[in-house]
Amino acid sequence: WVERMNWAVADFVQRHMRWYRTMWNGLVIHAFIYLVTCRRIRLHGLENVTHLGNMDKILLVANHRTFFDFFIISIMLWHYTGANKYSFYPVRSTFFYTNFLGSFVNFIGSGIAMIPPILNTPSDKEKQTQRENAKKWNDYALRRIISDLNRPGTIAGIHPEGTRCHAEDPYEMKPTKPGAGQVALECKDVHVVPIFLKGLDGDFLKLVARAFMPSVNAETDPIHLFFGPSIDFSDLRQEAEQKGDYEGMRAAAGERITEKIKGVGQALKAKIEQEEKEANQGYQSAPGSGIV
Repeated sequence: WVERMNWAVADFVQRHMRWYRTMWNGLVIHAFIYLVTCRRIRLHGLENVTHLGNMDKILLVANHRTFFDFFIISIMLWHYTGANKYSFYPVRSTFFYTNFLGSFVNFIGSGIAMIPPILNTPSDKEKQTQRENAKKWNDYALRRIISDLNRPGTIAGIHPEGTRCHAEDPYEMKPTKPGAGQVALECKDVHVVPIFLKGLDGDFLKLVARAFMPSVNAETDPIHLFFGPSIDFSDLRQEAEQKGDYEGMRAAAGERITEKIKGVGQALKAKIEQEEKEANQGYQSAPGSGIV
């Protein structure tokens, strides 16, 4: 009953209280996240998103390393572009909808923007005893995401991996899930923006504490955020329309999304390595460095 109640509240807010979420996230959460991260953030690729406006439909697709990825991504997008502050983010049902603490986090931390809940995600540890019912719900959730994103001035954020990647290599990603691909195909005039995030702390208290450490800044402990150019799906949409089968093309679209996110990650890696190389060369040639 807790899950049903939390969904009823979230659904009501999504349908009828757009103003509440826009104000709460646009003012309170925006200010808090910017305060906590502004000294460490290093933005790349802003030229790829500065054209986005208040009425644009935007699908943000990003790698997934922490629970806070889309908090940082969304706030920086709002801060530096004209994009609308109304947004939502599909989330696993476990925790965020199955207990009161999760619903409290959803309410305070995002203005109940973590919607719709997805059942039986890869991170769920419960037995998959109601898989058929879960599939029916997830099919509905996917249709709901597409319907809500098709409203002008809406942002949706999806992690194509479906769960966090804990690999030691920060540029590694898990295999893609097809849901994001289907959303991208069926929302025909949406801007699908691939994003790569690196250096964000997974520990919330540690993240906040570092904001007030004088020795921690964008040079010593950066959070890199790279916005890539929007992804073109016109060829896949045309093929889907010819075949009359969007679902059949969603795997290809999902793979394209992951490929583009990885490409942004590799561009970020190359940029960081180039900056480190130039910094080392500058140090070696500096007077008093002891290196000739």
